[in-house]
Amino acid sequence: MILAESPSYVGALGTFLSYQADVVHIPSDADGIDPAALRDTTRRLKAEGRRVKFLYTIPNYNNPSGITQTLQRRHEVVAACAAEGVIVVEDNPYGLLSLDAEPLPAMRSFEPNVIYLGSFSKTFAPGFRVGWVLAPHGVREKLVLAQESATLCPPVFSQFAISDYLANQDWRGQITVFKDMYRERRDSMLTALEEFMPAGSTWTHPAGASSSG
Repeated sequence: MILAESPSYVGALGTFLSYQADVVHIPSDADGIDPAALRDTTRRLKAEGRRVKFLYTIPNYNNPSGITQTLQRRHEVVAACAAEGVIVVEDNPYGLLSLDAEPLPAMRSFEPNVIYLGSFSKTFAPGFRVGWVLAPHGVREKLVLAQESATLCPPVFSQFAISDYLANQDWRGQITVFKDMYRERRDSMLTALEEFMPAGSTWTHPAGASSSG
């Protein structure tokens, strides 16, 4: 049993389903996951004898909603999961692509038991499908075994290319270029929505770039 914010990333949901996992969605509002709904759902599932493995969340510029969880909400969600014995899996592939201000602190920064996922596909090149994980030792060892059984051999060429890029190039400066590009695209999209959408329509004002924008 996996919990996920609603809406959530279709790629992750497809992966969960491919492993025959049941996914239960937790309602979200403009600040992110509703902590009360998270607690209530977890307790209901436990009462039904269903074991919750973890909560999957994208706190920065959620794909597809574009919502960013507030710092207070992040603490509330982590506290709710800790109280109910639920692991948090924080997926943050877009975290460096903040368009209006400095990124908010990751959940992992104040809770070391959070499993933190990252990717280079948004900050290096989309074709290099290389991700990484920061997790407690016991979890990390299990992930290594699971990765080996799923892919057999990781893409070594891609990893060497990224390693060389990080060591020898101004990758932070390149991220600034990406942010300027994404900001221009986002602002153009928001302007078009204001101009063409009918009265009464609403939408998110994303604070960063993601695949949905």
